[in-house]
Amino acid sequence: FVSVPPAVSNIVEICAPESLDDKDGYNMCKNACDPGECCLEPIEACRVENSDICSEYEVCKILHGTPKSHPSSIESQIVTKCNTNALVGDDSQAQECKDLCQPAACCFTSNKDDSCNTPDNEAWCSQYAACQLLDHVGDDGINNNKEAQDVVQSACSDTSSKGLIACSNVCAPANCCFDGSLDCTETGMDNLRCSHYEACGILYDHDKNPNTTTKPNPVATESDQKSSLELAMHISNVCSNESIQTTEGSDDCLNLCEDNLCCFADDEEVNCLKDHGEKCVVYAACDNIVHGEYALKPEDTSSQTSNNIPVENPKSYNEELTEKCQQAKITTLEGFNECLDLCKAHLCCSTTDKRENCYNDHPNECDDYAPCAVLTAHSSSLSNAEDIVDGVCDVESIKTREGLNECQSVCGEHLCCFSPIGTKSNCVDTLGEECSKYHSCIHLTLATGGPVGIRKDEPNSISSLNESESEGFDYKIPEQDSLGFSCSEEHIAEAGETDCDNMCNERSCCFEEGVGNCKVTDKDFCVSAETFCSEDSS
Repeated sequence: FVSVPPAVSNIVEICAPESLDDKDGYNMCKNACDPGECCLEPIEACRVENSDICSEYEVCKILHGTPKSHPSSIESQIVTKCNTNALVGDDSQAQECKDLCQPAACCFTSNKDDSCNTPDNEAWCSQYAACQLLDHVGDDGINNNKEAQDVVQSACSDTSSKGLIACSNVCAPANCCFDGSLDCTETGMDNLRCSHYEACGILYDHDKNPNTTTKPNPVATESDQKSSLELAMHISNVCSNESIQTTEGSDDCLNLCEDNLCCFADDEEVNCLKDHGEKCVVYAACDNIVHGEYALKPEDTSSQTSNNIPVENPKSYNEELTEKCQQAKITTLEGFNECLDLCKAHLCCSTTDKRENCYNDHPNECDDYAPCAVLTAHSSSLSNAEDIVDGVCDVESIKTREGLNECQSVCGEHLCCFSPIGTKSNCVDTLGEECSKYHSCIHLTLATGGPVGIRKDEPNSISSLNESESEGFDYKIPEQDSLGFSCSEEHIAEAGETDCDNMCNERSCCFEEGVGNCKVTDKDFCVSAETFCSEDSS
């Protein structure tokens, strides 16, 4: 039997949000809550046997709450207003962050005489952990996403015990990017950009590459974390300036680092920091052999291209997206389709449907396609969807600007029904019959040839839809081997190349060299395309 004493009578006042920004106030709340700690833990027996008393300790959840459950708590305000994305290009937000963090400046000072980060105040200081980001932000602030990534990279480049504590503090807002038990949206961290925090992967088990993993990482185990730290410390010793002064020491360092020198390459086309954030943090000391006082000559570090992943998007891709996906540009059917054509394989990045959203799986790619959110930004939920959609999205209505805008507003979140079948952005497997209610939204997509679907009258025939055929569109997912079947010698000999060509056309995003490429978000989808389709046929 677990016995919990009654809470003090004024616990609500003691643990009010405004009390927690003061060390004494926080500690009073914590001391008042400690007797009921088991009520806030996943100990069912405690809550069942002490149900009435545990309800008195509900207010204590503010000490462990999220921005969604307790938005007014100090910690919630800090992680939402002092994360990198909140500070990008916003001087007023940066000042607000500084003002919030000012009471806890003593937690992060290097002067031991001025420090208040003592065992008694450790929990209070932990509320302000994300404030340590300010130590790495220059006077000019954070002006773009690249600078945001660099700031976090800088904070996590020191692999000493003290350095990793600082890294952990800076990374505090991004726990939901790595911990598989957390969801950024559900915890209220909607304004977070996980891609800014790639370097935080050193703190987690089996560091995720946000461009390739299918699920955020679990929390690191102590042994795995220790392994990464030991390697980082070993590299730091072998590649110290003192060590690489000698030929032998320089050779030892190069031997350890040669496969990861792309992390420190000056050439942006060669640099792999974006793709190998965690590994670059572990190998941070290798920079000494590239840029340090005793750096090798360029010809001796020619292996900088090792481990590099070729950049798939030209530098102008974001400009093209931003230009074509402006709100003003999508007010015509032609403009809408130009934007949709670039975005159709990345709609999962901006959908508000948690079942379909893929942002956490591909934060880098999704950040790049942020302008696509305009397609779903004004979507509304409908109770009698089919009747309304049919009324506002008929072919004649969408020829006017007003009609097009009205159709877009009801179809936005269901454009995924018409994304290429087999991509993550296609939602027919999740929404099912709901897609059929938004059937008339297909008229928005027909300007670019429409989606590839399976016709009800010929379930084995896969073809592109035109306006006259749209009534036969069936929201059924083809078998995984349907591309292989359609492009098999037997099927082509019997039915011709039309089915194969149509399915390969739908996979054209796999062969795009710039904007619109879907290799990262839909690797398997593109593997089959590379097997059965040629770049010319797409």
